[in-house]
Amino acid sequence: MAVGIGLLTKYSMIFFCISALFLLLRLNQFSWVQIITATTIALLIFCPNIIWNITHDFPTLKHHVEMTSLDKGTEVQISPLIEFLIGQFVIFSPIIFSPIEENCQCPVCSPEKHGFNHPFYSRAYIHHLQKINEMLGSILATQHNIWFYLQIMQEMRAKEHKNLVENLQKQDEIITSSGIVGKITDINSTYITLEVGDNQNKTEVIVKRQAAETLLPKGTIKEIF
Repeated sequence: MAVGIGLLTKYSMIFFCISALFLLLRLNQFSWVQIITATTIALLIFCPNIIWNITHDFPTLKHHVEMTSLDKGTEVQISPLIEFLIGQFVIFSPIIFSPIEENCQCPVCSPEKHGFNHPFYSRAYIHHLQKINEMLGSILATQHNIWFYLQIMQEMRAKEHKNLVENLQKQDEIITSSGIVGKITDINSTYITLEVGDNQNKTEVIVKRQAAETLLPKGTIKEIF
């Protein structure tokens, strides 16, 4: 129905139909029954336009001929036409008719993972919003960029924590994720034993090696107690 109404408004809607077919193939949701049904409904809606053109000697076609000056024998420029068709196809093709980044988990590229029911915002849609200076385009691009930078920061922090855990040694002074401050007295591949408390009330606790969060400078615990 939307395609039929779109054709009544603008004949270039046909480019959307082509790109939609490619998208359905890309998402493995192509169905001949649905395509035939949708095409039939679109043609029924667009049918009055076709009948009107036939009964009135194709005024729409004549109008486009006059606009291009073909009726005056002007030389046809094939190159601009080809460039226009290629441009339309690229903008609405699966190349751009896809998320900003395929594997991105942000609300813009993967809204379903954040509880939204609508599909992803495609590159073509965001490009269109920015071309017409629509604020939503900048908002969507900013959301994606912020998510991208947050992911980079999380990956850097995870890498630093991994290096910290792998390089722990006896006598290292650390703070655990639960806030315990202690000195490592024993360590293996899974657990570490921490000496906590002052000289008069020392005790040992066993925590997972992954619980180590911050490596303290030597002598920090002595200064505390």
